[in-house]
Amino acid sequence: MHLAVYNVLGQVVRVLVNDFKPPGYHRVYWDGRNTEGYEVASGMYTYRIKAGTFVQVHKMLLLR
Repeated sequence: MHLAVYNVLGQVVRVLVNDFKPPGYHRVYWDGRNTEGYEVASGMYTYRIKAGTFVQVHKMLLLR
């Protein structure tokens, strides 16, 4: 499974998951930080999840 957060320019902000997960329910939290550990600005972000052949992209709003 691969789960990443992107900014409005399509740049990767942070990769949250990049390993094998067995079938079932999983919960992942994003603390609003980028890969360097700095807090990102409030605004619109997207996340993309890919698991096998399944791919889905959704928008999210980060408010500080």
